[in-house]
Amino acid sequence: MLRRGEVAEKADLGQVCGAGFREVYLFDVSGRLLAHEPPAKQSILGKSYAFRGYFRGARELAERRLPGAFLGPAYRSESNEQLQFALGVPVRDANGDWLGVAAGSLEVASTIGQVGLTDASGGGRVVALLGPRDHDRAAAQTPRLDFIIHPQLAHGREVAVEDPSRAIFRLAPVASPGEQFALHWSAPLLQAHYRDPLLPLQAPSLAAFAPVGRTGYVVVIQTPTSAVLSHGRNLASRLVWRAGAPGALGLGFLSLFMLRSASRRTKLERRPPVK
Repeated sequence: MLRRGEVAEKADLGQVCGAGFREVYLFDVSGRLLAHEPPAKQSILGKSYAFRGYFRGARELAERRLPGAFLGPAYRSESNEQLQFALGVPVRDANGDWLGVAAGSLEVASTIGQVGLTDASGGGRVVALLGPRDHDRAAAQTPRLDFIIHPQLAHGREVAVEDPSRAIFRLAPVASPGEQFALHWSAPLLQAHYRDPLLPLQAPSLAAFAPVGRTGYVVVIQTPTSAVLSHGRNLASRLVWRAGAPGALGLGFLSLFMLRSASRRTKLERRPPVK
């Protein structure tokens, strides 16, 4: 198909490019869309998508003759108006000549396949995936992060992350194609009063943010502050109950020691200096 360079109204790309993707695309080297699976609600075949991040990344892989795929930023699909993210990979012939790009996309949603991100223990912990937002055809997009996977995220819905200081966005710069998935560690970003717009009442949470390699994507693990305080109170009660009389006696001696130390320090401070 890429050698012919002709637009194909019907193409069974799902089986050729692999199952599991929401949509599969095939582009020539200029970024012109030659095939699309499943068929789009509106005609997008023949349009250029050279501006998409996944295509630009795959093109650079091809130009540098690097293996692998490129994970592009999230974008609003022109075929179904849903927020998606995609992996692009260059397609070469037997001689290594670049013929075009194949890409597979997934819609943002509440789970990754069958993998749920809700805390099974009932402690209120939530794990979510955030991703950078690509610009649209008409206008450039202000750099930001959107929710990609979240237990309360509806399929294809676009919700931006509240990041007034842009600290989360700066945590995960995007590396050059070929270096996105290289092992890389950086200290997580901690926030004590994070508010998740997808949770009821946006109750404050304790949150930790960590970059996913150098893809520009970020994982956040958050626990409601109320759940943390409740857990702390329960833990203290269990410790006191299990310690019993020895624990109470130990706490009494510790309190007495602290009081005597404070009293002695006060007397020393009041004593006139030695001349």
